[in-house]
Amino acid sequence: MPSAGVALALLYFFLKLNPHTPPTAAYLLSTFDFLGLGLLISGLAILLVGFTFGEQGWGQARTIACLVVGAAVLAAAIVVELKTKRSPIIPPRLFRLRTAAALLTGVFVQSFAFNGLAYYQPLWFQVTGSSPVRPDAL
Repeated sequence: MPSAGVALALLYFFLKLNPHTPPTAAYLLSTFDFLGLGLLISGLAILLVGFTFGEQGWGQARTIACLVVGAAVLAAAIVVELKTKRSPIIPPRLFRLRTAAALLTGVFVQSFAFNGLAYYQPLWFQVTGSSPVRPDAL
């Protein structure tokens, strides 16, 4: 805590910010990409429902329909993001830079590994007999 206080004091006295006037709420609402946001959220939700239905069987009609419709809505969201004149939710210019595209791809792959580990490691410990209240269970 003392070092944080010293850092705060140094920032207060020596940090020079460029003041600017923030945009108005009306301007932000007029430039916000509501269509892209709606398509992105609905496409991801439909895709996740399809993955959830997949637990009962990947060959069922409702599973395949949800996955196909979710992928189609996400494809429509990508098209809207590429063509919109408003401020896009995910700016396509991020993917034009090779470094940024590689970084975003790496973070995407890393999140799969982390989420898998965060789910399956506790499950494995439960299956092997570990218990949070009995440390000697193994």
